[in-house]
Amino acid sequence: MNASPTRRSRPTGGTPSSSPRPSATAISPWCAFPGPRQAVRDLCRARTDASDDLSRAKQRLNSFLLRNGFHYSGKARWTPSHLNYLRHLTLPDPVQNLVLEEYLQAIDAGYERVERLATRMKAVLADWEWEPVVRP
Repeated sequence: MNASPTRRSRPTGGTPSSSPRPSATAISPWCAFPGPRQAVRDLCRARTDASDDLSRAKQRLNSFLLRNGFHYSGKARWTPSHLNYLRHLTLPDPVQNLVLEEYLQAIDAGYERVERLATRMKAVLADWEWEPVVRP
């Protein structure tokens, strides 16, 4: 028996695209939360997106430095001492120094964005109807 994909028998009933009945996802109702509730969810997603962007910016800078042979000898990265090391680091080429500065500015902007959104989340949470449920 040949078991190639074109030789296998297909079950009867057709493919999902040719089925006369709508799929379960097509007939289930879409639930949109009321305005303030959805707005808080959007704010939380924005903060998560900002945090993810910050992580990616850090990874790009770390990859850039490793490609150029620079290794941080301290105990932990992204501490104040590590950031101080990065700000005082001098690379052999002026263009590489420019790239380093751009990466550092992206990280600084990421920290500011995350902090700004976290502060707004705390302010919104104080007046939110679900605050007693979500506050630890």
